[in-house]
Amino acid sequence: MLPNQTIPDSWAEGSILDGMFLGVFAYGVHTTLFFMCQSVFWSRKRSTQDILLITYISFLFAISSVVNGTIIKFVVMSFVDGRSYPGGPSAYYLQQSTQPVIVTGNVFFLVNGWFQDGLLLYRLWAVWARNLYVVAVPALMFATSLGDLALVVLLCRPGVTIWAGATTELVTPYVSLTVVFNVLITLLIIARLLFMRRHLHVFTSSKPASPYISLSAMLVESAALFSAVGLVYVVGYATSSSIQHLVFPMLGQVQSIAPLLIIFRVAQGKSWSSDPHFHSQPSQKLIAATGGSTLVLSSSSTIPSRVDIVL
Repeated sequence: MLPNQTIPDSWAEGSILDGMFLGVFAYGVHTTLFFMCQSVFWSRKRSTQDILLITYISFLFAISSVVNGTIIKFVVMSFVDGRSYPGGPSAYYLQQSTQPVIVTGNVFFLVNGWFQDGLLLYRLWAVWARNLYVVAVPALMFATSLGDLALVVLLCRPGVTIWAGATTELVTPYVSLTVVFNVLITLLIIARLLFMRRHLHVFTSSKPASPYISLSAMLVESAALFSAVGLVYVVGYATSSSIQHLVFPMLGQVQSIAPLLIIFRVAQGKSWSSDPHFHSQPSQKLIAATGGSTLVLSSSSTIPSRVDIVL
């Protein structure tokens, strides 16, 4: 620690550097998932849905690449150009976040969040068999977050920083709304999958080992990853803790990782669907009404090979 450096400054600088490395690690995970999805899609004859999903994940990857690059660049600026800045690199990081490079990253971060939330809203609609009553409240929350374009405009104004001033009055509600939206989506999707899991167990008289209703499937389909990381960030941001700097770069990548995990399951044919058309091998079928939708189990044994929600 430098002679003129305080312990809080040291913690802030450490969290900024560690956060950058965590963001780079998360970007590596994102890159791996991106190419895995592309490999699955391009290894077969592509449908219109496949083309749309390829376009979607490519767009997310491009946006997240910009976010990751701008964060790295600004951290380098803080610790190189801002080494002699009053208060040190951490003060530069907080007070000079009006630099074009980090403003670009923040704006792309917001846009990325909108696209992630849109996919999650669609998944909720599909998993709940297009039940508009269930989707209504999350859809209203999503529309509200889209209406927060004032935050994007404010971030583009000279002298405005995301860490202080009037911006925090917009950032805190926006981030909180986004996290609450994701937590609500997570709980609703897990509740639905648990409901289907119980019915599947009743009708097959076996342990539900299907990839559609396993614990990992519930966590992926519900985007629980983003909800968990988002909660940590909101607490850190609201309390002005250094944890926010540790989590923020990773949050920008988790925004894209959560949808990619869902799309990867879709590409593999392991995801819940509201499409009644599916391919199955000659085997027994079991159809069971499950309150508002129909659960179709196609299997060659007691373990289903395909599960679809038929309208």
